[in-house]
Amino acid sequence: MDPPSGALRLAHAGTQRNLAEAVGKIHQGYLDFRPTAEVRTFREVAAHLLNTRNEACAALRGGAAPPVRNLEKTHLSRNQFLAAGKQSIVYCQSAMQALTDAGLGTLVKMGSRELIPARIAQTIVSHGAQHYGNLVTYLRLRGTVPPETERALLKATPAKPGMAAYYMRFLKLNDSDIRGILGYKTRDIEEAKRWANADPAVVASRLVLVIHPWMSQEGYLP
Repeated sequence: MDPPSGALRLAHAGTQRNLAEAVGKIHQGYLDFRPTAEVRTFREVAAHLLNTRNEACAALRGGAAPPVRNLEKTHLSRNQFLAAGKQSIVYCQSAMQALTDAGLGTLVKMGSRELIPARIAQTIVSHGAQHYGNLVTYLRLRGTVPPETERALLKATPAKPGMAAYYMRFLKLNDSDIRGILGYKTRDIEEAKRWANADPAVVASRLVLVIHPWMSQEGYLP
């Protein structure tokens, strides 16, 4: 059985991966998308998550200053936003790695309150999972498959004998206009993503990238 600190790290790693990949899927033009006037934009939800994560991880690190503050009030470009997200990931990973079972019950300062690290770490996980659910809805409304669903689909559709796996790349503009289609024959979706993300239009955030797995008879396509 995993020790309590190890279980918290494992849960955090899964939530963090989902959040990072969800933010990575969003196109520059979608950052300010909101489904209705009553809710936050995609940018505001993701920025709120980064802000609260950074503050919580600062408490776990003994009150160190968070790497970035007030992202909800900062109009970052997509690339700047992704950079802030990567910085937060590194920052929080070190905080979670430093957790020990012996230290989970000791009091630490978080703002004006004193809390135990176990509660802070659990809040990071549950708060991230809660708002990842929001981002899933936003992605679906933009016609994008959420990362957790994408991984499940890939596991559910292994290549059968005599079949080859391909990955279809769709480059989209706005909500549904497709501006390019390309097929990759490669070992896995991560390699297909690396190739596709090198496209100048994707790098410049002019087009949004969507990749779907596709099976074909071995030898039918080059």
